[in-house]
Amino acid sequence: MQDKTVVLLTSTERVKPKEFNEIRKSNIPHILIDVREPQELEICSLGNVSKNIPYSKMNSELFMASLGEYFVDMTQDAKDDEKLPVYVVCRRGNDSQRAVRILQEKFSDLSLTFKDIEGGLHGWAKEVEKDFPVY
Repeated sequence: MQDKTVVLLTSTERVKPKEFNEIRKSNIPHILIDVREPQELEICSLGNVSKNIPYSKMNSELFMASLGEYFVDMTQDAKDDEKLPVYVVCRRGNDSQRAVRILQEKFSDLSLTFKDIEGGLHGWAKEVEKDFPVY
C-alpha cells in the first residue's frame, strides 16, 4: 500500500531535494529538522540533521518550549532583516508539511522561515542520491 501524498503548502513553502542539496553544499546557514521518530533516523538520514523533532511530539508544550529555546539561540546572531531558513524533512513529505504549518504558527515571532523538503527522503533518493536507503 502506498502512502497518499498530501499537499498543504504552497510552492514557496517547499523546496525541491536538488535545491536543498545545493543549499547544503554551499554552507548557507540553515537548520534541518527531521520529524521522523528516532528509530527511523537510525535507518537513514541526510547526515547533517540539526535537530530530530518527531512529529508525534509536536503537541507537547514542554517539547516545543525546548525547541523554541533552540530557535532563539540559533537566531541570536541574525541581522534584523535576516530570517534563518528551517528545512523540514520526513520519509515521504507528508508529516513534514504538517510540521511546517505547526512551526509557522508556533514560532511566527522569530526570525525564521520554514520550508518542507518536497517528497521527503523518498524525493531525495529519487532526485539526488539514487542509492539512498528508502523504507
